[in-house]
Amino acid sequence: MKGWFLELFLQRVPLNKSPFILGRNKSADLTLATGGVSREHAEFLWDEKRECWVLKDLHSTNGTFVNSERLQEFCFLKHADMIYFGNVEVRLCHDSEAVEQNIVDRESLATETINIQPHKNHSIKDKIERAFIHNFQKGLMTTQDLADTLAIDRSTLFRHIKQEYEQSPSDLLRDKRLDYAAQQLLENKSISDAAYSAGFESLSHFSRKFKERFTVSPTDYIKQHKS
Repeated sequence: MKGWFLELFLQRVPLNKSPFILGRNKSADLTLATGGVSREHAEFLWDEKRECWVLKDLHSTNGTFVNSERLQEFCFLKHADMIYFGNVEVRLCHDSEAVEQNIVDRESLATETINIQPHKNHSIKDKIERAFIHNFQKGLMTTQDLADTLAIDRSTLFRHIKQEYEQSPSDLLRDKRLDYAAQQLLENKSISDAAYSAGFESLSHFSRKFKERFTVSPTDYIKQHKS
């Protein structure tokens, strides 16, 4: 089973024991401190005969999904499978170059204390951007939603945002919501649909903030890009 790991948005966690339990409990092998994950959500088991991981859902509330299909009992996994535990996205990966010194002990796997180890091919900023897109497509619009998706606590999220964007989390979230709404307008969504899909409850507030960001009203923005 050497060389297998779980890649979250901001973390790479060695999958180095069987069984390996994931959930909200502090005693889990991987603790995800988010309300969308059950206390004992799912279990990874190593199948010696097939030389692959088996994933079992432990009767979780929000379910476990593998490549967009809800897991009923168990399934055999392969490299690059995408898994969702509630709202948390995880990719199963195998790295033949993985070395023993990268293995983290159980205590350091708690969400509050885990060392951030971004994948060598993706910066932290890249992963935050991916998380924004993922969340907006699912209608998740708050900083807490973003922290849950990244499987980190809010203070860690705020620290990364300050470092990567030099903005406050609330200002960045507002700008990203406006960018998302602008994209919706370019896809021929109505102004009201674009505003509500981006999490704005007031059209007047949306129009005011939109003009502050793009210097034109939503109506003029549409006209400019259509011309």
